[in-house]
Parts: sequence; structure tokens; C-alpha cells
Amino acid sequence: MTVCIAATCDNGERIVTATDGLLSLGDVTGDSLPGKMLWYKDWQFMYAGTPANFSLITEEIEAMGMDDPDSLSRRNIQNTARTAYRKFCSRFSSCDALDPFDMTMDEFKKTGLQSFGEEFHGELLRRISNKAALIGEQLLVTGWGHAPHAVMIWELGPSGDWLHTAAGFATIGSGAQMAQTMLLLLGQARHSTLSETIFNVACAKFSSEKSGGLDVGRNTAMYVSRKRSESDDPSKLAGTFVSFEDIDALREMWDKHLKPRIPDEARIEISNIGARVNKGKVAVKDMVEDMQALERLNQGKI
Repeated sequence: MTVCIAATCDNGERIVTATDGLLSLGDVTGDSLPGKMLWYKDWQFMYAGTPANFSLITEEIEAMGMDDPDSLSRRNIQNTARTAYRKFCSRFSSCDALDPFDMTMDEFKKTGLQSFGEEFHGELLRRISNKAALIGEQLLVTGWGHAPHAVMIWELGPSGDWLHTAAGFATIGSGAQMAQTMLLLLGQARHSTLSETIFNVACAKFSSEKSGGLDVGRNTAMYVSRKRSESDDPSKLAGTFVSFEDIDALREMWDKHLKPRIPDEARIEISNIGARVNKGKVAVKDMVEDMQALERLNQGKI
């Protein structure tokens, strides 16, 4: 239950990202995380899924980066993240079935059939496959290659991976479809300006907060990144967070100008249409909304 958004702009010179802060544990939810973002070197990782599972994936990435710093280069970053993701999937899927036998997935592939026999080996495979079907973790990785405009927006999940260079934006999580639709409607593209993209990404995030706020968290973290230059401090990120005050201003503009709603001017007419197809009956909610709409319209004329 989350959304992560990344969109490049200024012809690839900047990337604007946004996430929510919703944390869910079973039926309990809390909109408390500061943002689902993490950096390795200048690669920004965002995730949709369980924070603990994301930590297992990034721990593998960190270990590979310590063993071989080149594993985090533009040439290798996708393979590094893909390898870490596969290791997580392997452990997650097999632990219930294989841990009681003190066996790893690699050992199971080599000697499982010989150790357990065909029938029980098949049963263990079914248990592993069923557990694997529960994996829903998604990653969104952004950064740059060697060239100033060589932006990378790369998505990885249980169904595979996608490089969103042509589109210039990507979304993951339960709110991805709503967010992507809003970016398309607003005409987001690589040639969009930074100001336009900040607004578009913010609106995409706000639009994904459906289901009465229970699906995607209201808290919003936004970050604007750029390719690191020689003059940048190597100990600091090459980018800037959008302030909470600016996010509040963006939300106010969204609520006022873009958030879908039935216009006050249409309220009474649609109630009349509803009544004509319902034997003259008007719902109590419609009557209340009609009165409130009339009041707002009258106040606007004063």
C-alpha cells in the first residue's frame, strides 16, 4: 500500500521523485515513515513492499558494493540490484520449506531430489512456489551514467524489470496506476521544466491517495536530484529535498485546481437527473450536497 514516483525533466538533467510514508502491519496502518528512499553512492532506491524485506535486499547490495565498488557503476548497477533481489526471493520462498532440514536453496537444487525422493521433493517445490507467489516487493532505481543527460529510471519487481528511458517517468506500488494516469494527463515528458515536473509529480502523488486515504499515505516526501559534478561535496547528496512548506503549497493548489470533484454548478442538475430516473426520489446525501453547493455559490456572488 504505497506509491513511488520518478520523473526526469530538463531533457534528463534532473529527476524528481516522490513517495508516501504509509507503514502497514496486517490490518494496522500508520502514516509515519519520512519517505521510502535510500541512496547507495548516487543511486536513489525507492521501494514498494515491506520495509524489512527491502532492508534484506539493500543489505545484499551494500555487501556487494563493499566487495566490489564497481558493482555500483552504471554498467553494473542493474545486475547488482537484480542479483540482490533474486537472493532475497530465494531465501523468502524457501525458508519455510527448507530451514527445518538445514538446507539452502542451492543445496536443494543440487541434492534435493536425491535426498528427499521424487514425491516429497515435488511437495517441497510446491511449497516454495506458493511462497514465491506472495512476493510483491518492487524497486525503483534512479541515477545517471557518464553523460550529463544519461538518466536512468529502472524498475524491478516480481514480474521482471523495465527501463523507462523513453517515457521519462515510472511509478510503482498500489497507487502506481493512478499516479501514472495523472502524469500522462498532465503531459509529463523529458522536456518538461523542473517547475512543471515538481507540480506534475506532486499531483500524481496526491491523486494516488484514494480509498479514503487508506491505500496510499498522505505524508509526502519529494526529492530533486541531479548528476554529480566535480564541484559537489562528495559527502553530500547531489540534490535537494522539497520542503514540507512547499509540499503543503502544492497540495493546496491540487485541492483548489485539479482534485476531481463534482462542480457546485452541476450539483442541482445531476440531482434532478437522478430524481427523473428514480421516480422523483432524491437521496438525503444529494439534498445535503445541493444545499452546501448553493451556499458556496451564493457566497461566491457576494
